[in-house]
Amino acid sequence: MDYVLFGYNSLKGCPLTLGYDPGFTFPIFSAEVTRDNGGPRGVLLSHDVSCDTSFTSTVVKTPYELTTLLTGTAQVGADRWGRPFSASQHFQKFSEELKQNVLVLSTAVCSIYHVKLLLWQPPSFHSSFVEWIIKLNNTDDEDMYLKFLDTYGTHFVSRARFGASITVVHKMEDKVYRNLTEGHVRSAASFVAAALFGQPQTLTSDQQKATNEFQNEVETTTIAGGVPLPYAGNSLTWLTAAKDQPSAIHYDLTSVEVLFSDTLMGNSSLIGSYGIDHIRIRNNIVAVKTKYCWTVKRQDLTGECEGSSGKTLLSTKLMGKSEDRAAESADQCVEGCYQLPGCVAVSFCPECRQTNLSNNCHVFSTGDIQRAVSDPRWHTTMLVDKLETFVKLQNTTVVVNSSSQSNISTVTSTEDCLQSCIEDATCLAFTLTNTSGSLITCTRHTDSLQSLTQGAMGCEMWAFPPNVSKGHHLFCTDAIEIFLQYTVRPQF
Repeated sequence: MDYVLFGYNSLKGCPLTLGYDPGFTFPIFSAEVTRDNGGPRGVLLSHDVSCDTSFTSTVVKTPYELTTLLTGTAQVGADRWGRPFSASQHFQKFSEELKQNVLVLSTAVCSIYHVKLLLWQPPSFHSSFVEWIIKLNNTDDEDMYLKFLDTYGTHFVSRARFGASITVVHKMEDKVYRNLTEGHVRSAASFVAAALFGQPQTLTSDQQKATNEFQNEVETTTIAGGVPLPYAGNSLTWLTAAKDQPSAIHYDLTSVEVLFSDTLMGNSSLIGSYGIDHIRIRNNIVAVKTKYCWTVKRQDLTGECEGSSGKTLLSTKLMGKSEDRAAESADQCVEGCYQLPGCVAVSFCPECRQTNLSNNCHVFSTGDIQRAVSDPRWHTTMLVDKLETFVKLQNTTVVVNSSSQSNISTVTSTEDCLQSCIEDATCLAFTLTNTSGSLITCTRHTDSLQSLTQGAMGCEMWAFPPNVSKGHHLFCTDAIEIFLQYTVRPQF
């Protein structure tokens, strides 16, 4: 039960890890027990006994889908710390594999008890955490706050479920998966996972054939949380084994600045005698959120600090069928899209709220984007890690920096220009210009792309999803073609 008293770093954590989740940091609360020895003060423990050994399977095709799956275990809100798990080496490894593969995850879970923090009657703070509170109370130095966040994390555990879990990860090449149906893959994965633990199911000859073919096409690894399911064991034997060594299998996470409240640190709180200016500390933490994300990003973070892997284009407004909503900031607009199934792009107008236009955030699904126009009031973000199919923009071209470095060559086809850009690690974009005969001028750009704008009639721009090939590609037929490298260049 110790983990319910700990802090958690949502950037560095990853629930899909062999052993403990590296997101857990240090104790924030003390394990001081109540007088009746009923458990730590301010912690409510209740039995939650259930097991599911059916090995339900989920297909993961993109980093976004992986993030969505993992937040089912480590639940974080839209609190602007950056994209969850993106600084975890385990998450980065899985994301790398998703460029040319899909992952099929089959999971069995056994729950024993549920724990909840009573923040209106809170547990005592750990003595080391109190020392940090006093340090923060005596300074506004950003570096001190960044060090605090690196020590205790971005969140604390407000609720958790303990027990055991098993996840069987099947890796299948994307070209193989495209020849199968998702239902076929999920069923075969569940059969294979159950058989690994001595729980074979009665299959028809067709099911057995499909399962054998599936096994031949995948690499399989097993990740256990807590006590592994005994071979040929049932729910009861697993439950009995897990009781002695329960592990956190699900946890709700609350942003760390919530701790700095009148209830927990005011004059009538357990640390009221210290005179903590909790409002100032809370505001300071909120102020350094983005800076902390970028500090981690400089070390090992892949992805963006506004919550998604997005490509931002200034002075650009997408046109087409959109869902229009109000947003306080560009980050809020992007975060809303990131959490909305099917949404792959947003256009945001920072000035529109000042002119009483409430629908300043336009969110787009893949098939609803028609074209782009130049508008200095708007900017657009493409959430490339959510792309699963092609995005086509009519009559759209691209604006690049005037000082952009270029490499010019002559090719005979679009494919030749695209391939040359893929092979050039510095290539961000390329343009195609028809010359005499069958020759085409291919211009590769190695500097930033600024915006999209209205192009000539018949000009098209395409966005390719990350699992189509090694990178993201945007190109405009007969006018300009853009290549966006997925991992090397996370932003324009």
